[in-house]
Parts: sequence; C-alpha cells; structure tokens
Amino acid sequence: MIYELDVTPKITVSLCMALLGIFALLAWGGIRGKNATYDEVLHTPASWINTRYLDFRINPEDPPLWKYWAALPLLTAPPQVNKDSSSWLTMLQDPRQQWRWSVETLYRTPGNDPDALVNKSRIMMLTAGLALGAVLGWWGWHLGGGVAAVVTTLLFTFDPNFLAHAPLVKNDVALTLVLVALVFALWRLGLRVTWPRAAMVAAERQVAVVPPRPAFRRLLEEAKGIDQTDLEQLPEVRAFLGCAMDLTGPGNGVVDIAVFGCDVVVAQQHQVRVA
Repeated sequence: MIYELDVTPKITVSLCMALLGIFALLAWGGIRGKNATYDEVLHTPASWINTRYLDFRINPEDPPLWKYWAALPLLTAPPQVNKDSSSWLTMLQDPRQQWRWSVETLYRTPGNDPDALVNKSRIMMLTAGLALGAVLGWWGWHLGGGVAAVVTTLLFTFDPNFLAHAPLVKNDVALTLVLVALVFALWRLGLRVTWPRAAMVAAERQVAVVPPRPAFRRLLEEAKGIDQTDLEQLPEVRAFLGCAMDLTGPGNGVVDIAVFGCDVVVAQQHQVRVA
C-alpha cells in the first residue's frame, strides 16, 4: 500500500533537497570547464543588452524575463560592449549581424573574459533548473505523498537532458519551469477555485512566455462561435482574461490556454478542445 511506504514531510523535504543538491553538483561539474555552446554565444551578451539598456534588437525572438535573470551577476562586473561597430549599427536592418556582434563582444573585445561571463550566467540558469525540480517534487507530493515526491525528484535528478541543459544560458529549462508551474497552478485551481489559487494562475501567466495577445480572442471567438463585438461582452473575457496565455512561434501555429471556470480550453492551430 502506498500509505505504508509513505514518509514524513520532514524526511521527504530532506531527501528532495539532498537529491537537488546532487543534481546541482552533477550539472555544474559537467559544464563548468566547457566552452560556450552555439546559443550561449548569442544569449549571454543579449541578456546583458536586454537588461542593462532595454534594447531588444539582439535576440528579439526570445522573451526577456529569463535573460534578466541570467544577467544579474553581470551587474557587478559589466562586460564591455561596442555600440559603434558596424554589426551593431546594421543589426536592425540585418538581424544576422547579431551573431557577428556577439562573437566580437565576447571574444574580441578587450577586457572581456568570455568564459567568466558565460559561467556567471550559467549559475543563474542552474537555479532555474533547481526550481523546476522543486516544482515537480511538490506536484508529486500533492499527487501521491512523500514517496511520489522523492521518486519524482529522483527521476529529475538523474535525467541526462536536464543535467545537460539546466545550466546553459538558454531558455529551454526556463521555459519548462514557467509552463510546468503554470499547469500546476491551473491543476490546483481546477481542484478547488479559491482567490489565492486564481491569483497564482494570474501571476504564473505574467511570467510565462508572452502576455496575452489577440490570439486569446481568436480562441474565444472559435470556442463561442461569436464575433468580436459580442466577444467583448462575455463575462469570461472580463473575469478570466488574466488567466490566459498564448504561445506563438514561426511554423508552430498558435497554442492558446484559457480558463473558463474550472475548464482549461486549448486551441492549437485553430482546433479548440476542452481539457
């Protein structure tokens, strides 16, 4: 019986923390001596430019919140950047110049230590990976108690994908974190609607990939079969607009998630379903 195998909350927390500590040691030990990956060459200087100058000409395709996080350690020792170079000045007209400028900034600008800059941001990204493991363990605890929490954290700890990707200056694991946290919050809201849980969903939506866009209204139009004028009068729009998000990307169509009472409505490439 699962209840006979369950462990106390104190032991559960201790075991999960120990496993996440092992995860941090393995992930950091595997990456600290390695050079920057292809994407990190772009994302490391982009995180600084987005954060310090609020200039999004570089790496505009990725939402900036995770880059703000990655750039925090760089505030104490800012990298040197050249905003007079030809690649910088022509970047708005030719986005391919962002790669040239990033290489110049990291590897050809006096005063910049590329390995040190990348590793500082990697530490921040590793903490996001640890947060993901904690959310998964917490969800496991809600589903099956202490044993489920420990087993979930154990599987996460030794998963090679997360071990390899968590410390990288890349949005993969950060994206996974916010989406898992959002779905977890939606799941809890579906079990029982309370103001704190609704507030959590709204907060998670704010830190998710992108804020609501007109795609949310396209979802409601298709789900309700009404036009834009009547759509604005729907109580669901006013009540739950803060609990909606959409994911857009070239070639990926649109994925919309909205909350109607306790139902999760998903529209993917113009096909609406209720989860």
